[in-house]
Amino acid sequence: MIVQEPGPAEAGRVTVWLRPNRALSKRHLRWLVVGLAAASLGTAWLGSFQGNVYAPLFALVEVQAVAFALGLAWRAGDRGERITLDADALEVCAFPGRGGRDALPVVLGARAAAAGARAAATAAGLARTRA
Repeated sequence: MIVQEPGPAEAGRVTVWLRPNRALSKRHLRWLVVGLAAASLGTAWLGSFQGNVYAPLFALVEVQAVAFALGLAWRAGDRGERITLDADALEVCAFPGRGGRDALPVVLGARAAAAGARAAATAAGLARTRA
């Protein structure tokens, strides 16, 4: 998800926030895991009546592994980047999710050429083009 922050009255400065699109809230993720667990354990329970007595045990292990993997994928949605573009520099500041390092800004550009240089933010990313 790309969110463009309305900048102050400064001319020529653009700030863009890049964040992954998180489709589920934490509450909905829990409901998804409960639904998947019910379906998996129900199927394993039916399998145990047909002679597969180990099916419920493997279903419990599988449910825990799936819940753990979905939780990791959901937590990865905390990350983001702030991209600030002005006439002098392009600054990318990465914000890792929980348990990550502090935000570290990285300045990628120094000075724009005085004659005919312009910076353009495109839908595919940030690109520097010459007029």
